[in-house]
Amino acid sequence: MESEKEVKLEIPITMKKAFKDKADYLSTHYENEIAGFIIGKIDSKGIVIEDMLIPYQEVTGGHISMEGKNLVKLRKEYKDKCKQIVGEFHSHTASMSAFWSGEDDSFITKFMEPRDVGIFIVSSKGEHKIRLEVRKPFFISVDNLDYEYEIDESKVAKEMQKEIKKKLTEPKVVSCGYGGSSGAVYDYDGYNYNDNYYNDYDKSNKLKAEIAKRVTYYNNTNMVEVEDLYGYFAEALANEFEEIKPEVIATSGIKCKVVFKFKNKTQATDTMKEIKEHLKLILKEESETFGAVPRVSSMYESY
Repeated sequence: MESEKEVKLEIPITMKKAFKDKADYLSTHYENEIAGFIIGKIDSKGIVIEDMLIPYQEVTGGHISMEGKNLVKLRKEYKDKCKQIVGEFHSHTASMSAFWSGEDDSFITKFMEPRDVGIFIVSSKGEHKIRLEVRKPFFISVDNLDYEYEIDESKVAKEMQKEIKKKLTEPKVVSCGYGGSSGAVYDYDGYNYNDNYYNDYDKSNKLKAEIAKRVTYYNNTNMVEVEDLYGYFAEALANEFEEIKPEVIATSGIKCKVVFKFKNKTQATDTMKEIKEHLKLILKEESETFGAVPRVSSMYESY
């Protein structure tokens, strides 16, 4: 009987000081959990973790929540840096250790929906656990990866305190969601970018056709439905018309529809024009967000 052979996956990972300074500070000096998007490079030479983009979010000691409009703000604030997003960081409170909770696994599954490869980091008290997820050509999940980092003195406290004050809020009523208190709860889907697709999309008639396909008016009930939206875009559209109290309904794992109910035809048709204008902006953002994704095949050519 042939003996089992140990397979060692050697992936060079370098953590730049810009990222490590922020991760160290947030995981040791901030009392709540916090999430950030990792920007860097993943190619045949290895993985470089360069920096962190911090979105607006609601946080507690065991909960992270982001609405769709907060991810739109992220795009507007960091612009082209968002094209470099390769994964996600989040910290646990000092009373917890760096570990992957069930909620983390759920988020990673959502984040990886449009991707072939992603890198994830969970931190607590300056300890950083790194996890690589691959979807093509094979399904691979590798945890506890080693990394090297640049050693340099940096004054990051002032910058992070400014970000915390500006972007993080705490709810009046603390809720851990999903009935649990450990790990983070993420209320958004995966994120990715592609500018070329946006330019082609905007120059064609596809936008009008896409709006017509997604918006339906039912004249017998004076109801308007907007279908086939990613979760956080559906929430963003509903928030724009919160006085009407539209309903967001999940239709699949990551897609939703928004239902608007009106008292009469005039109100329905007039408001539908405004809905279409907002949907136009959302579809442009969607075309940037879910375009081409990083390919993983070239990553292993040298191994």
